[in-house]
Amino acid sequence: MNPENPQQQQQQQTWTGATTITTAGSYANGTYTSTTDAQCALLITAAGNVTLTTPTVSKSGGPSNAGDEYNFYGINSGILAKDGATVAISGGTITTTGVGANAVFSYGGNGGTNGAAGDGTTVTLTDTVIRTYASGSGGIMTTGGGSMVANNLTVETDGQSSAPIRTDRGGGTVSVNGGTYTSNGLGSPAIYSTAEIAVNNATLVSNLSEGICIEGQNSVSLTNCTLTANNTQTNGNAQFLDAVILYQSMSGDSSEGTASFSMTGGTLINKSGHVFHVTNTNAVINLDGVTIEDSGDGVVLSVCDDGWSGANNKATLNLSGQDLDGTILVGDDATLTLNIADASTFRGNISGEITNAQGTTVSTEIGTVNVTLDDTSKWYLDGDTHIASFSGTAANVITNGYTLYVDDVALDGTTASDGSGADGDADADAVPAWFDADLYMENKLEQLGDGWDAQSMRKAFDEAGYSGDEGCYRHFLDFGNRENVSPNKYFDSDDYFESKLAQLQRDLPNESWTLESVQQAFENANLSTWDHYGQYGMREGVDPRDSFSTSAYFKAKLEALQRDDPAGNWTMESMIAAFQQAGLNPVQHYMLYGVHENLDFAPDDEDAASVALVAEGYA
Repeated sequence: MNPENPQQQQQQQTWTGATTITTAGSYANGTYTSTTDAQCALLITAAGNVTLTTPTVSKSGGPSNAGDEYNFYGINSGILAKDGATVAISGGTITTTGVGANAVFSYGGNGGTNGAAGDGTTVTLTDTVIRTYASGSGGIMTTGGGSMVANNLTVETDGQSSAPIRTDRGGGTVSVNGGTYTSNGLGSPAIYSTAEIAVNNATLVSNLSEGICIEGQNSVSLTNCTLTANNTQTNGNAQFLDAVILYQSMSGDSSEGTASFSMTGGTLINKSGHVFHVTNTNAVINLDGVTIEDSGDGVVLSVCDDGWSGANNKATLNLSGQDLDGTILVGDDATLTLNIADASTFRGNISGEITNAQGTTVSTEIGTVNVTLDDTSKWYLDGDTHIASFSGTAANVITNGYTLYVDDVALDGTTASDGSGADGDADADAVPAWFDADLYMENKLEQLGDGWDAQSMRKAFDEAGYSGDEGCYRHFLDFGNRENVSPNKYFDSDDYFESKLAQLQRDLPNESWTLESVQQAFENANLSTWDHYGQYGMREGVDPRDSFSTSAYFKAKLEALQRDDPAGNWTMESMIAAFQQAGLNPVQHYMLYGVHENLDFAPDDEDAASVALVAEGYA
């Protein structure tokens, strides 16, 4: 076969089915089975409408390794529709165990020519259960300009390169409404897109790979979906771990051009690596009101070299009504346009210091970054940042003791603090009840080490303009926080690192985390222990110190709320969301309120509260 001439390959291709439907009609309760390699259990070529009600499909048999005829043309599928057929399937089960046995395949007849129109082949599935077990076996598969519509499906795949929602050369359109789509195999994202794919109100889970891969000039749009990605092992050319990757492989499976990912509402849960990754392509990412739960590396976007070459590393990130927390990485040969608009908030910095999942340095200098910030939005810095251009409202850049450099010149008109208390930003003239100035000075003195005593350090503080309790607090905001100097007796940075290590070893047992690698990950993400606790650690059940249990405190507070405010219908999830909305971590809450409510934070030997957090998806 000649992959450079897909039309010729199609002409040479033949399709067979254990059962073939060539005429329009309705078929109920049928059983369709094939055990023969390169034979579909059911082949549909009818020119009219074909309706299948509660079919039972079983497909076994296949090659040791599926080639193009399996991936592009579906010769070994459970159900294959082609030649302009219009197929409606409701209910039933479709199971495949053979290699290269996609469960349901819509082939649109364009010979694998990307961008060409299909022949009208359309498959619509409703309330069907799909299960595949071997490699190269997607759940619903669309190529050659075909169309696929999926309503409330339950799809699970186990094999390598077996996305539950899968496309390949020639593309097409895919519309998904409701349902659950789960992948368990290497190189098997929940969605692999070389097509136009729109998903609404669905649950998407990838237990080993990226959550979504978009290749070339193609797109994925999610609306009110929950996407969970636990990408713990790189595959093929990939050298990064990520939840969503937009890239170009140069294989010819997709046209070169701009890849697009859009997400409106819903929740994106990233358990490992970076949230978004763009490499070897032009890409646009649109986020609108998405809840992002990131327990990975603290990197929300990386744009840089990876294992492919031949095109640009260029991305546009558009935020609309979006809260985004974390570091953005832009490699020295990459370009990023960041648009922060429509009451959005970005809390983080932009850097060019990038190391891949293998520990190899990819970049040490930042590429070209252009930022637009409108007058309804804010950017809270948590590290010095250098960008090429800035357009918008400089006063809405809250520096928190850091500096935003534009073309190597510090931006004028920024705001040192807006008094909101958001992520470390607060009114520097007011010392909050959770900050212990005397203890902070003791901890700072210990950090400084030999050559300093209390008197010489206090003198240095006074000479630098950090006098009194207010000065100590401003020093914490400007320096001590990022130096991991603990601000009160209930928080200890050393204990926090140990607790974070225990959480990673529990939740990611296949990764070799050490205390040193955890500390390095924090440094790479430019996150202090205090900031990490408020943004991520408290919902992961990480303890601020050995004697203070996050899970025990949350359990005690939830019991108090359910007792004192039964009409509030409080759950662990809604309570933690309220903490985050108020900008309070459990230590802050205890020192402000919990101490007066007699709430208990003592660790429980059986750690029942941690189990409660796990049940709610927060640990």
